[in-house]
Amino acid sequence: MNRIIILHALTIAIVSIAQAQAQNASGNLENGLTLEQAVELALVKNPDLQAIREELDLARAGSVTARQNTLNPQFKFEYEGDNFTEKEGIQEVRFGLSLNLELRGQRGWRKRMSESGEISAEQRLRQAEWELRSVVKVAFHGLQFLDQSIELATKRLDVSRRLRDVAEARLERQQIPEMDANFVRLEYYRAANAHLRITGQRSIAQGRLLRLLGLPNGSGLNVIGEFEPKEEWDVSDSALLERAIASRGDLAALQAEVERAESRIGLERALVWPGAEVGFSYRREDDLVDVGGIQRFKRDRQYGFDVSVPFPIFYQRSGEIREAKAVAKIQRARFSALKLSVSMEVSETAQLVRILRKTLANYESKLSILSEQNLVDIERAFVAGEVGTIEVLKAQSDFVEVTQNYYDVLLEYLEAEATLEAVVGPPLSLSNRGLDKK
Repeated sequence: MNRIIILHALTIAIVSIAQAQAQNASGNLENGLTLEQAVELALVKNPDLQAIREELDLARAGSVTARQNTLNPQFKFEYEGDNFTEKEGIQEVRFGLSLNLELRGQRGWRKRMSESGEISAEQRLRQAEWELRSVVKVAFHGLQFLDQSIELATKRLDVSRRLRDVAEARLERQQIPEMDANFVRLEYYRAANAHLRITGQRSIAQGRLLRLLGLPNGSGLNVIGEFEPKEEWDVSDSALLERAIASRGDLAALQAEVERAESRIGLERALVWPGAEVGFSYRREDDLVDVGGIQRFKRDRQYGFDVSVPFPIFYQRSGEIREAKAVAKIQRARFSALKLSVSMEVSETAQLVRILRKTLANYESKLSILSEQNLVDIERAFVAGEVGTIEVLKAQSDFVEVTQNYYDVLLEYLEAEATLEAVVGPPLSLSNRGLDKK
């Protein structure tokens, strides 16, 4: 009992701390929300996750019911009297006590079914929390990505504005033809439209993240933190798969459903003999008779015991047993299918993470540096009158394309990494990325 009280107190304390942290995080959205704070907030306030928690409470309530003896005893009392206060009379008192009994361990099977259902609900909740972490990370990084894209679009717009001003001045001095000036003007308008479009996309992405965090749309939100991956890592597929099989909540939930289905088979077989009724009865009869003018009192007592057991001659629950076996086969097939799917998903996602990591390395070490330096040199040469409009526009287009592609690959990498965390199970923190390296 003391242990249960201590565990209950610890649970309340942990939930209170998590809610306090989430409340603190939700109160400082405009000042800056980190990824860790976003995950904590979502785990506490996400409406879908709260619904799954209610399902767990429902499963726990079912376990409490299954552990209780729902067959209450029945008490019966009867009284009959006829002129007992006169010279002659009779009165009779009868009472009985009966109880229905479950046979062949029916309550034990029900307990096992409810316990498996509770385990399944707990594991579904655990899996939902892992998947929510992954989804929040993807939405968070997507918002970071759009912030970076807005910064790039702003830089592109500023460069296009400066180039337009230079081109307009040269056009007035008749140093460039009208066609070249129009090229620069078109690039400025494209840059302005791109800036407007990305700003609108950020508003939509912010609403999506707020929905995951369980916050009303329209709340101010400023995400902060490093956008780039911390370090390169590589873990063998076999180690990842072993970890996924051991820790995936949905696999554990399906395994519990298999055990629950097998327990139902045992229950249906036990219910072939649905139960017995055991009863105890007592009867007392008091007679008051007049014999030759003399009243005499006579009392008779009777005791009884009865047992009633139905015999399953015609109905033996063959249909219910067959249905329970079919459900068990379905759950085993689902478990095998999910296990195979997890194996393929782990391999494919891990391979995608490795490919994207190598692609990022090429951008970080070569392409991004070269395109940015080329743009700076071409812009300086254009202002000095050493190159024409076409060269400047091409250099700017190359820089925007390379930078945008880098952001796209980086976001895809972070999304793949978050997906791998959801596929494998517990979040892959930076501290354990080097484990099981081969």
